[in-house]
Amino acid sequence: MPKKKISEIRSAEEKYRALTSKRDELNAQARLLREERNLILEKRREAMKELDAIRKRKGELIAKMRDHKKLRNELQGKAKELIAVKKNKLKGKAGNAREELKKLKKDVERMRERQETTSLSVENENQLLDNIRKNMMRIKELEKIASEEEEVKGEIEEINAKIDELFKMADEEHQKVLEISRDIDAVQEEFNEKFNEISALIAEEKEKHEEYMEVKKAADEYHAKAMQFREKILSVKREKRKEIQEKKREISEHNKGVKKLLEDEKKKEELAEEAVKELLKKGKIEI
Repeated sequence: MPKKKISEIRSAEEKYRALTSKRDELNAQARLLREERNLILEKRREAMKELDAIRKRKGELIAKMRDHKKLRNELQGKAKELIAVKKNKLKGKAGNAREELKKLKKDVERMRERQETTSLSVENENQLLDNIRKNMMRIKELEKIASEEEEVKGEIEEINAKIDELFKMADEEHQKVLEISRDIDAVQEEFNEKFNEISALIAEEKEKHEEYMEVKKAADEYHAKAMQFREKILSVKREKRKEIQEKKREISEHNKGVKKLLEDEKKKEELAEEAVKELLKKGKIEI
């Protein structure tokens, strides 16, 4: 093989080795980056599971708070209904019949005492008796009203007790709503922290993936260049192998020719010997 070809193939082999070495170095770096990226991906998946668990807890708390709100509103609604009932029962009732009754009875006592102890004219006495009669009629009305007021008062007291109890229960439910609301705020804060962590992991994973793709691309480029030189080396080696095979074929053909020639010479010698023997037998030649 010409020296130029030998130099060319050696140069190609050196470049091929340098390119494959750089390719392998970049592939190793790419594998490391891929492993780092996959670790971040796994961490993000675990964080997503934790985020889902936090979201589920928050949903349960919201559902629980909604139930307490509903119960609180129902209790407040019942209390307001009782307040309306109480207002209807108190409508048209001043609630002071007992005081007026007490005053009228004292007035009647004074008028009777005056009738019994004072000398009055017939006209004044009749007027006094008429006033006593009117007051007695009013006393009967007031006694009935006072009795009704007492009955309503008892109902109102019972209603007030129920209203107080309902508002107390509603307030207890409201306190539970506030407590759960604080728990929801705490869970929301935890959710936000985990969400921010996941966002940071996504950004880191993306950056690592881009870095991996960049290094892998460079490795592929070195591989492509190396394959070009490899193909060149193989082409030269194929050419060299072809030359060697051609020379072998030429040598083989030459050997065959020589062998044939030698075989022909031997055959000639054999024929000559046979002819001599034949002539000797016939006595045509003498030794």
